[in-house]
Amino acid sequence: MSPLPTIRPFLSLAALALLAAAPLLGPPHIKVEQVGRDVPVPTPGAVLRVTGDHHQDNNEPTVTGRAEGLRNGKRITLPLVLTPTSTHGQFGVSTQWTAGTPWVLVFTVAQEGHGEFGTAEGVVRVDARGAIVGIDHPKATNARGDRYGRRITDKEVNAALGHPAGR
Repeated sequence: MSPLPTIRPFLSLAALALLAAAPLLGPPHIKVEQVGRDVPVPTPGAVLRVTGDHHQDNNEPTVTGRAEGLRNGKRITLPLVLTPTSTHGQFGVSTQWTAGTPWVLVFTVAQEGHGEFGTAEGVVRVDARGAIVGIDHPKATNARGDRYGRRITDKEVNAALGHPAGR
C-alpha cells in the first residue's frame, strides 16, 4: 500500500498552517479607506480608516501619519493624529488639514531590519477644496517578482501637490 493516503492529511494540515501563518511572516501591510457607504466610521469624526499590520511580535503595529502640503510655495509637513479603535492595528483619522491648498496624506507602517521592503505606505490625495480625490498604496517588486508596499518618494509627493520640484 502506498504511504501517500496516510501523508495527505498531514500535507493538508501543513498547507493550512502555512496559510494561517502567512500574515505573520509577510512584509508590513497598510490599507487606507475613506469612510462612507461601505466603510463604517471607525472613531467619532473620522473621515479615514487606516489599518496596518506586520509580523513583528509587537502588540500593536506602529502606524504613523503626516500631511504634506504647500505654504507660500514651500513644502510643509504636519503630523497627523491617528485614533486607535478596538480592532488590532486599526485607526480612525479625522480632518486635520486645511482647505485652500492640496494635501498629500501619508500613512506608514514600518518593520525594522527589512530594508526597502520593511515599509508600506498608504497615500491619500486631497484637493484644494479639502475633498479626498484618491487613495493609493504604492508597490515595489523584489527580485523574485513579489509585490510589496513601499514608501512614496518626495518627487511623487511634489508631483501630487503640483509643486515644481515634482515635475
